[in-house]
Amino acid sequence: HFDQPDVLVIYHMVLSMDEKLPATVEIRLPEDVVKPTAVQAVDPLDGGLNSLQYSTRQVDDWTIVTFVATTREINFEYHDPALIRNGSQLSYQYNWLGDYSIENLSIYIEQPVGSTNMMITPNLGSTKTNQQGVTYFYSQIGKITPVTQFSIGIQYEKEDDSLSKSQLP
Repeated sequence: HFDQPDVLVIYHMVLSMDEKLPATVEIRLPEDVVKPTAVQAVDPLDGGLNSLQYSTRQVDDWTIVTFVATTREINFEYHDPALIRNGSQLSYQYNWLGDYSIENLSIYIEQPVGSTNMMITPNLGSTKTNQQGVTYFYSQIGKITPVTQFSIGIQYEKEDDSLSKSQLP
């Protein structure tokens, strides 16, 4: 609920030093996600973002995004329309179906600005608040295998449809 009425999901990935570049990468998205918002190589010298070409295809209940990574660090974003609103109560279910081994998975969830009573299942522990007053839930998951699957449920209350981006300085 950051810059669109959908949920913004961001993957910040660093490919293993064992992976030869350029490397073909496939990311599985929910089928209702037509395409990613951003597929970018992070420049190792200045941190700049360079857009990468990608293709999509439907497989079962998923949209598969394929791209060629030209650097080890990748920024990948998409908007998921699966946010459910029932009056002032909002909920979202994130499902991870891992296709790769991950050495060090971290999860950050940003509480939408102006929302209250945020609950995350499973509990991600304590919160942190940045200088702009935005609250984050954080968990260090660590190593996971390619067949690891998990879900994160998010519920919160928000009286209006204002976007977080419009409420930040």
